[in-house]
Amino acid sequence: MPIIGSFGAGSSRGYGQGGVVKGLINATGGTITCCGDYRIHTFTGPGTFDVQCINACVPAPTRKADYVIVAGGGGGSASPHGGGGGGAGGFRESYCATISGPYTASPLAASNSQTIAGSTAYPVAVGSGGASSPRSNNCVTQGGASSVFGVSTTGGGSGGQSGAPGPNWSGAPGGPGGSGGGAGGRPEGYSTPSGSGNSPPVSPAQGTNGGGQNNSGGDWGGSGGGGGGATQSGGPAPAWHDPGDGGEGAGTAMNPEQGTPGPSGSVRYFAGGGGGKSQAPPRPTPTQGEGGAGGGGGQPGYTPTGQSTPFASDPEGYLPVGSDGTGGGAWGAGPAGAAGIVMIRYKYK
Repeated sequence: MPIIGSFGAGSSRGYGQGGVVKGLINATGGTITCCGDYRIHTFTGPGTFDVQCINACVPAPTRKADYVIVAGGGGGSASPHGGGGGGAGGFRESYCATISGPYTASPLAASNSQTIAGSTAYPVAVGSGGASSPRSNNCVTQGGASSVFGVSTTGGGSGGQSGAPGPNWSGAPGGPGGSGGGAGGRPEGYSTPSGSGNSPPVSPAQGTNGGGQNNSGGDWGGSGGGGGGATQSGGPAPAWHDPGDGGEGAGTAMNPEQGTPGPSGSVRYFAGGGGGKSQAPPRPTPTQGEGGAGGGGGQPGYTPTGQSTPFASDPEGYLPVGSDGTGGGAWGAGPAGAAGIVMIRYKYK
């Protein structure tokens, strides 16, 4: 897919006669690529989608563009025991074949293509990933929101914190967001709720709930739940030594150069939930849940300080750790979530 150009906010540079691209719709902003008769503007940071002009031959009902908007993923708990995975950033997509061409859109796509106008600049916001923090600071944060055309997505919920037994434990539940953060692992007799997804609610839903924890392992038992993904809730921890997996993200073929591989090779995935983490003692090596397709954090091959055995790898071969531009939630051991992305597609010729 050829890259046409990459311009910052407010840029009015163009190509062709008079410095403006001659096409059905002429616009600047973000990184511009072509896919057949269609153009895609990709934003991985804040900017402006600047519609300079629309050819008079374009009928008013088709002066529109489609979009994918993904918020930043939630941060993962840095708890020393069973941290919950971060929830994926909210995912929203519009799709109409007569507007942006025949490709496979996500199951969450709505047919509400955005009407655009010439000589109009549309601000674009792209959310950063949520921050992580050691348990003592209790400051794991939600991802940042993304938006364009007045349509917004909510950042992923923070991964739940674990804590030591007793009434003064310093843990925290999984946070709400586009997708909810997984619950933090807790000792037997204590509980930590997971975070709710699609918050605030929109239709189709922008995400799912985080997975619950397992606290059946005695004083130091407990594994964190997986963060929710765009299309699948985070997995609950099945055992005190076995954390939950992150939920799967949403796959779309709007831009084959963005996103990550996943179960279907014909699309690219965004907004996967982060895997949870098991407790450490008395088990020699903590284990982790797999991240969901779409940038969900998993980190195969990572070896904790003082441990000789690496964490479990992801057998599916998906992206090992949340990558910016996917909105994936962080895994439940401390990293930050992945930043989001905004993509806009329309017919150019």
